[in-house]
Amino acid sequence: MVMSQMRKYTKEFLVILVVAFIGTIIFDWGMDVTGIRRQTNVMGEINGEKIMADKYYQALRNQTELRRQQGKEEEIPESEMSQMEAQLWESMIQEILMRQEIERRGIVATDSEVVATLKYFPPDMLRNNESF
Repeated sequence: MVMSQMRKYTKEFLVILVVAFIGTIIFDWGMDVTGIRRQTNVMGEINGEKIMADKYYQALRNQTELRRQQGKEEEIPESEMSQMEAQLWESMIQEILMRQEIERRGIVATDSEVVATLKYFPPDMLRNNESF
């Protein structure tokens, strides 16, 4: 008796199971309706602006490579590496806050201001380059 009841409803049960599985794939995995899946690439958030891990680590790699070229050292000591990480994090926060404040105040540099700054106060990169 029980087996005949199970056989009778097997088709309906399998259809419901397949629909539920497909619904899970679409709504939860694809659209993240439940919000369970989090952005793992976000390291922090400053006033609603996210600091992405890949951007942070790319900047850290660039800074580390520059430090190695300047110091001619293969390995950077752990204490210096920690200090570089902290300084990079702080500079990223300051950059975001500065950019947000500039946007909030509506500050815009004109072309003539940019040209004058480059002409009279060139950055070290331009000053040290013989081509300029």
